[in-house]
Amino acid sequence: MATIVDYIHKYGGVSFSKKRFNDVDNAILSLLAYIDLGKYGAESSEGVRLADALSEFLKSMTYKQASRYGLAMKGVYSVAKELIDAPRFANITVSDYVYLADEDTQFGAMIFHITSLLDYICFEGTDHSIGGWKEDALLACYYPVSSHVLAADYLKKHIKLSGPSVILGGHSKGGNTALVSALMTTPMRRKKIRLIYSNDGPGLRKRELLSKEYKSIRAKYKHIVPQNSIVGMMLRQDEDFVIRSNQVGVFAHIPTTWEVIDDKFRRSVLTPRSRALNDAIVEWLDQHTDEERLAFVNECFDFLYECDINKTIDFRDPKKVVKVISNINSVAEDTRKLLLDVIKSCADRIGEATLRVNN
Repeated sequence: MATIVDYIHKYGGVSFSKKRFNDVDNAILSLLAYIDLGKYGAESSEGVRLADALSEFLKSMTYKQASRYGLAMKGVYSVAKELIDAPRFANITVSDYVYLADEDTQFGAMIFHITSLLDYICFEGTDHSIGGWKEDALLACYYPVSSHVLAADYLKKHIKLSGPSVILGGHSKGGNTALVSALMTTPMRRKKIRLIYSNDGPGLRKRELLSKEYKSIRAKYKHIVPQNSIVGMMLRQDEDFVIRSNQVGVFAHIPTTWEVIDDKFRRSVLTPRSRALNDAIVEWLDQHTDEERLAFVNECFDFLYECDINKTIDFRDPKKVVKVISNINSVAEDTRKLLLDVIKSCADRIGEATLRVNN
């Protein structure tokens, strides 16, 4: 079955004036947000031709080196190689790249100028920083998190009332960031937003899902998830656009595995496992207050930092993994289970050795 790479081969020579921006284009560009495009000229407001930035990126590292930064970067590298020779994408200008990260925050954003009448503002998903993973967990604890505030400020700066229409998007946490930035922006800027894409991103807490701000953008919002979604089942969603992936588990999270029929994603339905996961998460949320969730999250990640775990790649360091396992009993029993889930999830995310830890 065809994937987004086949879509690039088929339509890479067709301009956006002849074929409108669509769901598949969105998924492709959302992957590029994982590249530090600021290194290759995209940090300026003038921007740089996308093909030129991607060419420099491909020269800067090998596929093997990119793979060390997680599953998403594997997909990014493969897609980047295809895009530089596809005029539909190669001639896009990318600008205003920003990236910030600390122990509680990980935020990246950029603007893809599709045509003179349309911009795609894209937010980066969770990268290899543990701060990014912590912020994922904090989505269940309070609103807004740091990335949400940064994203709202980004829209305030870059959505011009007299400028082009805007599509917002992102993959994984970037999709959640795109959604919340639309909720937090002003009503006038909200009118400039044509669509909001969350590509297998986490949802919202109940109170935000029921808010008047969410109701005001609901018709513009599209939550794309593979049939066996994991990340996209986090928190609450009111509707999913379910598509088919050719992989299972955490591997299905990466858009390069999503199946395409001509210029559309192949539709599917959620598996019972994904539904059960979402039900279990919602039940857990309902059983704990925001304060209790926050205490769990802080204790988990404080412990990881104490064990010198600052990036997901650190789980490949045997000494650091041994340090985590040796000190696990110092964590409260309730928090320990959540911590083990985080560790296992990180280990799966980088697609390397499976970490087996016994309670």
